[in-house]
Amino acid sequence: MLIETLSICGEALPAGGHTVHVGSAYHAHAVSGDVWVDGSPGLVLDCGRGFQAEGVCGLWNYIARVALDDLPASPLIFEIEASVESGRLGFMICKRGAPDPDHFEQHLSAGPKSTVRIELAAPGPEMELIVRNTDLEGDGRFRVIVHSLRAFPAKPLETSAVAKLKDAKHLSVNWLAECLGEDNIEPSGGATSDAISVITAEAFGERCGVSLQSSDTPYWHWKMERDDAPILAALYHSVQPTRHLEFGTWRGFGTKLCLENSHAHVWTINLPSGEKTEGGQSVYGDNTDADSEIGLLYRQAGLSSRVTQILADSLLWTGEEFSDGFFDSILIDGGHSCDVVVNDTEKAVRLLRPGGYCIWHDFCPDPRAVASNEATQGVARAIHTLLPGLGEIFEDLVWIQPSYLLVGRRKQA
Repeated sequence: MLIETLSICGEALPAGGHTVHVGSAYHAHAVSGDVWVDGSPGLVLDCGRGFQAEGVCGLWNYIARVALDDLPASPLIFEIEASVESGRLGFMICKRGAPDPDHFEQHLSAGPKSTVRIELAAPGPEMELIVRNTDLEGDGRFRVIVHSLRAFPAKPLETSAVAKLKDAKHLSVNWLAECLGEDNIEPSGGATSDAISVITAEAFGERCGVSLQSSDTPYWHWKMERDDAPILAALYHSVQPTRHLEFGTWRGFGTKLCLENSHAHVWTINLPSGEKTEGGQSVYGDNTDADSEIGLLYRQAGLSSRVTQILADSLLWTGEEFSDGFFDSILIDGGHSCDVVVNDTEKAVRLLRPGGYCIWHDFCPDPRAVASNEATQGVARAIHTLLPGLGEIFEDLVWIQPSYLLVGRRKQA
């Protein structure tokens, strides 16, 4: 197999290689610390020639693309030696021409030379490595040196935490601390165990009176619009809220989903100009959560008459216009940092009626998801912080496995 093409900012360069990060889904067998050379048993690819690139580019813009052809269909580990001297770069391997990577995108910030890994369970015949600018706080300047790229056969490796999660019936404060890798995090209030129940999508569907089937989509390909939407639709159809609140509108997919599956009026909060970096750039690169894009989907569906759009920072929004227990259901899917999720949850608790439902999106306690997804890290950290108190407020707090959804039913007064 050869790396046929490499382009950096549109300029063709000699063949080279790069990429990053550590995961736990697969591990090399036949490597075990030995330094293999081209042609050694078990070596699939060895590209000793590297490259360096520097310049300025916009947030999320591609810096380099490397074509990878004729990969075997069996699991592989890519090992890359790379030094990022300035900027923050994202690295991923995709099917050529496909928009989604076959794993969580990994990130490397400025620092010393590192050897990092990307694992692929089922590579395709035409793949490519992509490196892009993911520096939310910088000015777009980058400099990276890629020293080498190698690929090795791999075999499935399941960590004990991942294996335990498959059969778990409950999640505790200690479990979330282990997923976060920070056992010293102190949750608020007294410790309580087994505060979150774990149920399958099928079981949750039975509760809602509809047929649901667990998605087999890997977490790194997971999309709310495709994979979480059926679960949310079932909940709204079952609960039939009349007054629903959302933290985080974006283009209004979640709002539209609630409106189409209930008779609710929806109040939905979004930053008027969307989430911004310290440099003023859109966090999402294309301003899809700002200005006229806010709520576009529910407006296009002709559902605006049942929506009250609130343009505000939820950290500053008090909700004082609503009485305690005003809402039948609340979706928390705005900012994903721990402090914002904690803030939104505390406000939601006051506004949610007894017997009402609170939903947290981007909650997934699978260690691989937590380790590789910054939004999931923030939500998991917030739930860990709040969990003892949540267990006292909600009589039924469940994570649907697999999903990025945590659902709580508030205790009756």
